[in-house]
Amino acid sequence: MPSFYRLSGEIVLVISNNKDRYYVVTPKACSCPSFTYRGGPCKHQRKYFAETITTWQNPSPGPRGARQEPLQDA
Repeated sequence: MPSFYRLSGEIVLVISNNKDRYYVVTPKACSCPSFTYRGGPCKHQRKYFAETITTWQNPSPGPRGARQEPLQDA
């Protein structure tokens, strides 16, 4: 069994440590328990999509990322 199999540019099958299943890994999701529990990114995403994950975690600032000033008491 190969340790991973790339189905396309953005889909990779990665074998588990126990070698009893494969996880489906994309730049934005993974079927492993770590991603499910933590919400990502997991070690599989960091390994196979390092460039994409970096830009996904640090998107360019926009209206949602803008700093908001605390409300002042009147």
